[in-house]
Amino acid sequence: MTDSVGFLYQSETTGESSDKETADLETGREMSAMARGDEHLPNPELRVSPDLITEGSHISLTCHSHSLPKDTLEFALYWNGFILFTFSKDNTWHTDSVKKEYSGNYTCGVKSSASSKEIKLSNTVNIQIKERIPRPEIRVSPDEITEGSDMSISCHYNPTPPGESPWLQFALYRDGTIMEGFSSASEWHISPARAEQSGYYTCAVRPQYGEGQRSAAVYIPIHSRNYTVQNAVRLTASAFIFLLASCLLFHHLKSPRQMEPTSGETNDKLSFQLSAL
Repeated sequence: MTDSVGFLYQSETTGESSDKETADLETGREMSAMARGDEHLPNPELRVSPDLITEGSHISLTCHSHSLPKDTLEFALYWNGFILFTFSKDNTWHTDSVKKEYSGNYTCGVKSSASSKEIKLSNTVNIQIKERIPRPEIRVSPDEITEGSDMSISCHYNPTPPGESPWLQFALYRDGTIMEGFSSASEWHISPARAEQSGYYTCAVRPQYGEGQRSAAVYIPIHSRNYTVQNAVRLTASAFIFLLASCLLFHHLKSPRQMEPTSGETNDKLSFQLSAL
């Protein structure tokens, strides 16, 4: 299940010496009873953290025992009935990048280091690891932005399976620097837009637990007002050139027809030539 096994254990201390003395006395009695062979281990408890697990996230499993001090016990971890980790002093197992195929039924076992005859198993915990959330898409409106106008940027996300709406947070970045921190808002409005706000924008989405995803970068140019005036001049000049070219073409096609003689003019010339003869 995991490529790293860690030992996480923190002893609990009490606030009063009398409680500590009582605990030490009870521990001594339990150890004496175990030496006589009449001590029965209670069933351990398997604890999993966090509650909701997605691909790529961190997961920890702890085999918690309420009996003898931990240094007198050994622990093992099972997955779907197969042993993953044999008995050792480690009672916590973890991985920093869990995979979906790690889903299944988990149990842990405990036994005394002094005797391996009695093994007690924990409750069975069914762990379902959800797929990593899909990559979001950043969308910008309007398509062309000039200084002083309003700009809207949204982080579009399609949940899988469709209709599922997990707890999500969104963030906005420009040129790798965070502009809007993670919150429930997935749309941001910038008004008025400034030319220096041009850049490569990305957005990120993350669940309550597990790894998040970041969108592909989109370059958003914010044009200055001079750019808008230049575009208007270019458009006007282009329209004028088009009209001028159309007029010249029309005049060129019409001129040859005016130079050709009509059929009446041709007959008059022939009659004049015959009379002269």
